[in-house]
Amino acid sequence: MTLQNKHGLTQCSIAFLVLLATAFATLAQHGWIATKISSASGDLNTVFFLDSKRGWVGGDNGFLGRTDDGGRTWVQQSVGTTDAINDIYFRDKDDGFLIAGNTIFVTRDNGTRWSESRRFLPSEFDGATVELYSVRFSSKKKGWVVGSVSKLDRVIDSILVYTNNEGETWQRQR
Repeated sequence: MTLQNKHGLTQCSIAFLVLLATAFATLAQHGWIATKISSASGDLNTVFFLDSKRGWVGGDNGFLGRTDDGGRTWVQQSVGTTDAINDIYFRDKDDGFLIAGNTIFVTRDNGTRWSESRRFLPSEFDGATVELYSVRFSSKKKGWVVGSVSKLDRVIDSILVYTNNEGETWQRQR
């Protein structure tokens, strides 16, 4: 085989690999549809679906959206915060938890109304600010929330809080 034939074969192989990679990238994206939620101002930070129809999306400035049709349409809900919503989690079809800034919110009616369950104040942390990130439950009664404690825009500690009474009270775990 001449050098010219090898060079042509190499170019053909590279072209084939590029074509194959493009095809795989296109196939990998199949099924994803971008959706615009017009009332969201800022970033969207979290999404949670309870089933194939009901879901919530949370974002900056306390934005909370709800869908009852699998994400085709979204309706904005009020939570009563301007802090970024960092996480949403439902333990069952009625009981859900939402994390925003330094506050844990709860719903007992499938996300129709949200109320403050626990707010972590700077006075509890020598003037430092708490930012909560995530909430999960291991059973109906036991749940945990993680976050950080910051002073002057510098993280000085992590925080882990738990409930053993379905989210009625929350305590710091050390």
